[in-house]
Amino acid sequence: MIENGVLTHLVKAPLFRGQRVAFWHGCDAVASAAHQETLGFFRRGAARGALVSPLRLRGVRVGEGQ
Repeated sequence: MIENGVLTHLVKAPLFRGQRVAFWHGCDAVASAAHQETLGFFRRGAARGALVSPLRLRGVRVGEGQ
């Protein structure tokens, strides 16, 4: 999390509730492919995965899930 220009902490399991449009309008930067990671898990016996990248959000309230 970057607050007032200072890196404060990492948000793990981020949680967002609200309008998707407001969320994506708040996203003004996405890291390059060099910073992408593949995160995976098993569900119902099948491997699933997602390619994720750090991003910058402005004007979006972000909290942590459980």
